[in-house]
Amino acid sequence: MCRIAGVWDFKNRETLHVLTLAESMAASMAHGGPDGHGSYKDDEQPLALGHRRLAVIDLSDAGAQPMKRGNFVAVYNGEIYNHQTLRKELENLGYHFSSLSDTEVLLRAYEAWGAQCFARFSGMFAAAIWDSKEKKIILARDRRGVKPLYWYMYDGILMFASELKAFHQYPAFNPDIDQTAVSLYLQTGYIKAPHSIFTHVRKLEPATVAVFTEKAETTFFKYWSDDSSEAKPLPVEEKMLVTKTLEILAKGFRQRLISDVPVGVFLSSGIDSSLVAATLATTHPDLMTFTMGFEQPELNEAPDAQKLASHMGTRHHESTCTEKDLEDIIPLLPEIYDEPFGDSSCIPTYLLAKQARRKVKVVLSADGGDEIFGGYLRYRLAYQFYHRYRFIPGWIRNLLAFSITTLWQSGFIYRLVSILHLKNILPSGSRARKIVAFLQSHTMWDGLYAMSSLADKKMISALHNAPFVTVQPNDTAKIKSGTLLSEMGKYEMESYLEGDILVKVDRATMYVGLEAREPFLDNEIVSFGLSLTDDVKIREGKQKWIARKALATLIPAYFTSLPKKGFGVPLDSWLRNKFAPELTSLTRDSKFCNTFHLRQEVLSKIVHQYLSSKHTLIDPHFMWAMYSLYRWYTRWYTGYLPPQI
Repeated sequence: MCRIAGVWDFKNRETLHVLTLAESMAASMAHGGPDGHGSYKDDEQPLALGHRRLAVIDLSDAGAQPMKRGNFVAVYNGEIYNHQTLRKELENLGYHFSSLSDTEVLLRAYEAWGAQCFARFSGMFAAAIWDSKEKKIILARDRRGVKPLYWYMYDGILMFASELKAFHQYPAFNPDIDQTAVSLYLQTGYIKAPHSIFTHVRKLEPATVAVFTEKAETTFFKYWSDDSSEAKPLPVEEKMLVTKTLEILAKGFRQRLISDVPVGVFLSSGIDSSLVAATLATTHPDLMTFTMGFEQPELNEAPDAQKLASHMGTRHHESTCTEKDLEDIIPLLPEIYDEPFGDSSCIPTYLLAKQARRKVKVVLSADGGDEIFGGYLRYRLAYQFYHRYRFIPGWIRNLLAFSITTLWQSGFIYRLVSILHLKNILPSGSRARKIVAFLQSHTMWDGLYAMSSLADKKMISALHNAPFVTVQPNDTAKIKSGTLLSEMGKYEMESYLEGDILVKVDRATMYVGLEAREPFLDNEIVSFGLSLTDDVKIREGKQKWIARKALATLIPAYFTSLPKKGFGVPLDSWLRNKFAPELTSLTRDSKFCNTFHLRQEVLSKIVHQYLSSKHTLIDPHFMWAMYSLYRWYTRWYTGYLPPQI
C-alpha cells in the first residue's frame, strides 16, 4: 500500500523540473507511505515518477518503488492478492523474479499480457507503468475503485496522483471548479468518478485503463465489464446454499490476510463485519478486532461487539469516542479529505483507524456487503415500490406525502409522540423527508434516489445556478426476473460505494499509515452475491437473509438480529448549536456562493429555515455537506497561493 504520483511535461519547459515536482507531489502524501520514498526521471522524456511506501509485502529494499524491469517502470498502490499464483504462471512462461513483491508481478504481467493483465488481478490497485520504448504511460485502476487515482491534463502537462492535494504542488495548477461535480455533490455529498471538484482533474474510473502518448494523445478502455448479476445455477436447498456461501466467503476473506505485517479487523455488531471476523477467527485464534464505542446509546455498538469478540475469542481492542474527540477532528477533515466530502461518518472512521494503527499495519473492513446481499433499507423499499407501491394511484400517494409534510412541519407528530412518551421512535426530519420523496416517486429508481439523496431536485435546482445532473438510471425494462436487488446493488457499487464509502475508508486509514482491505469486494464474492436472486436476499421480512443464515452457523443467532445503529455523530445537535454561527456566516460569503454558483438568497433561506425549526424537512446531512464544502473552500480555495518549487 502506497501513494503514487507522476508528471509528464509535453512542452518540455526549461523552468519546470519534473523530478522535483514529482517528488514534491509524493511528499505531500507522505502520511500514506511513511516507510520510504523513491523517484524516477526518464533519460529522454521530461517525465518523472514519485512514490511513498507503506511496506506490507516484501519489506526489503527489493520491493522498493519506482520499480524498473527492462523497458518498464512502475509505481503502484495496492495489493494483488493472487500474486503468488500469477508469479508461478509467469515463471512457467520464462520470466524471472528478483523480489517477493507483487509490484514485480504487476510489471512482469504487463510485459507478458499487456493491459489485459489487469483483468487477471484479484485485488485493489491504482498503477502507473511507463513504457520507455513505446513512449507511453499506462494508468489503471481496480475493478471496484478501492484505490484512488486522479489525473490532470492542461496546458501541455499531465500529472497523476493518489490524492488531489498533490496537484497543488504545481505552481500553474488550474483550480477551475467543475459545476457538474458541484451538482453531484449537492445531491449525494460526494463526487462520483470520473468527475472531480476541479474541471481539469478527473478520476480514473474503476476497471479502466488510460494510455497517454508522447503526442499528448489519450485513449481509455475498460479491461473488464460487470456481468455478475446474470443469474447462475445455485443450490436450491437452504443448507447447501448456506454452505456454498460460507465456502466462497471464507476463500475471499482468507486471501486478504496475505501480509508480512500484522492484520486486524474492524468489528461492529453488524452482519458484515461479524461475518468477516467470525469466519477468520475459526482459523486464526490470534486475530485482533477493533471497535469504536460512543457516549450516545443510540449509536453505541461496542457492548454487543465486545460480547461477539469474547464468543469468537479474538484479541479485542475497544475505545470510546467522546463528543470532544469528534469535534477535535473537524479542523483536520479538509486535510484528510482534500475534495469536498459530506459523509459525517468519516469522523469516527478516522478515529477507529487511528486506534487500530497502534497495533496493526493492515486492517480488514467490511464494505460492500450491503450492496452485494441487499442490506440497505432503501433497497427493500424500492423493491416494494417495484412490486407493490407503483400500483397505488398517484393521487393517493401524493395525498399521503402532503399529509406527512403538513403534520411534520406543524410539529403535530413531534408533540403527539412526546405526549405518548414515544420519543425513541420519533422519525428524524431526514427520514420524514425521504418518506415523502419516496411516496412521490414515479419509478423504482426514483424511489431509490429519494431514499439516498440529500435533497430533492426542486431544492437543488433552486439553489445551484447550473444544469441539474441526473445521478440515477431510469430503465427498468432490462431487469430480469429475480435480479432487481442485484441491479440496484450493482448501480450503487458504481456510485455510492465507489464515491463515498471507499473514499471514506481509504483516506481515513491512509492518513494514519494503515492499509484497509475490503474482503467483500473479492472478485468471486461479488460475482456470487450479485448472481443471487431476490428471494434469498430478502426473506422472512429481513434483508441479507442468506448472509444472516451463513453467520448463524458461526455465532449465536442473537447476533444476527441486532438492530443496525450505523456509525454516526450527533449531527443535528452539532449543526443547530456549535456550528450554527458558521452555517450563518457561509450564507453571507458572496465569493463562496459565486465560486460554486449558489444563489445566495436561496442558501440563506435554506439555512435559516433549518436553524429556526426542529420540524423542518431539510436533511441535516445536506447541511453538513454545505458546512463541509465551506471548510474545504476555506482550506483549498480562498487566498490560494501555490507553493514554489
